[in-house]
Amino acid sequence: DLEDGPDRWPAFTQAALGAGFRAVHAVPMRLAGDAVGGLNVFYAAVTPWEAWQQRLGQVLADLTVLGLSQDDDPTRTHRLAEQTLTTLNDRVMLAHAIGMVAGTLDTSTDEARRLVFGYATRNQKPVRDVARRLTGGDLDSAALRPVDAS
Repeated sequence: DLEDGPDRWPAFTQAALGAGFRAVHAVPMRLAGDAVGGLNVFYAAVTPWEAWQQRLGQVLADLTVLGLSQDDDPTRTHRLAEQTLTTLNDRVMLAHAIGMVAGTLDTSTDEARRLVFGYATRNQKPVRDVARRLTGGDLDSAALRPVDAS
């Protein structure tokens, strides 16, 4: 729960709460027993993990480290790391856009997600491009609503 310890990482907490997140689970990424990073899973609401979810998070973190460490080719490793970061950034941007739409249109996050994906489908645009336009101020949330055929 990000609101439980705002003094621990104040800049991160403020940015995460501002992006519409309320909770984060951090799973250590370890190589040969040393922490080399973290896999963070963000939630819009406080979401306690059950034991199986904690194990799954650790498996994902372990597989990520394994995949990144198996190849001696630095360009491939760099490319994989870049792709992973791009994917994570796209997910964060989408969550931010959904939060913005929900707040602007005074609707639930489920409805906001449906509007974002519906707009992308109707306009044959990648969801990440729609999210980028929303967060960049180039697309108004109201434009996501489908035009009535009546």
